[in-house]
Amino acid sequence: MEIAQNGHQNKDRNYLSIKDRVANVIFPIIHEVRTPIASIVAAIGIIDDLLKDGRPQDIQEAREFIADILTTGNTLEEIYERFCKSVNANTPTISAFQAASDGEICSIKELLNKVGQMLTPIAAEKKITISNEVPKEMPLVVYCDTTYLLQVITNLVINAIKFSPQGARVKIKCNPSPDHSTFNISVEDTGPGIPPTEVERIFEAGYRVHSNEKGQGLGLSLVKDLLEILHGTIQVDSRLNAGSTFTVTLPLIPFY
Repeated sequence: MEIAQNGHQNKDRNYLSIKDRVANVIFPIIHEVRTPIASIVAAIGIIDDLLKDGRPQDIQEAREFIADILTTGNTLEEIYERFCKSVNANTPTISAFQAASDGEICSIKELLNKVGQMLTPIAAEKKITISNEVPKEMPLVVYCDTTYLLQVITNLVINAIKFSPQGARVKIKCNPSPDHSTFNISVEDTGPGIPPTEVERIFEAGYRVHSNEKGQGLGLSLVKDLLEILHGTIQVDSRLNAGSTFTVTLPLIPFY
């Protein structure tokens, strides 16, 4: 009897171990690939519509969406490679996935353009425009983990698209601090805003402001986790019925 009970306890522990691994690793990775896949599906639908009439201007626009698909495909490949690094570490946990972070030369302007290009097909479904505003005095090249920063901004922009009304504009702005020790990237939408009582909870895993909204409530939680790795912070300025602005602050490490 005691042996049988111990067997059941071991099975329970193994089950919890597997469940924890799925929760801590698989769910975040699934969340990260969800947006690129949705973008590819949306782009293919738009291309299909554009090619029905076969007009030259439509064909040119279809080519632009094909370029978006290629960009998004590269992003998926980067996520896959990061996952493989974590598995090869023999500790497939979220900490191992995070430990695969690599510093590299990052062009802020190119990164923001990549975000816009990847999410344009999804924004087009709601006739939403994504605009990037990077001042001339902003250093174009810094040293950071490009993949993680891309995931942070992508999650914030997809959130902005999700909650903005039809035909709105989502603004991405970037500015250095006066002493050039840090820089800010802000994502601004014109959605319904967040109730003041809810702001502190929006970064909790699984928490959703609106119970009827789609998704698992993981996006902002992942943003917070990734920013900890990047030694960054995030602030939220939101007004009901007037939109929200999420501002990411990161250390400015220029590359010379």
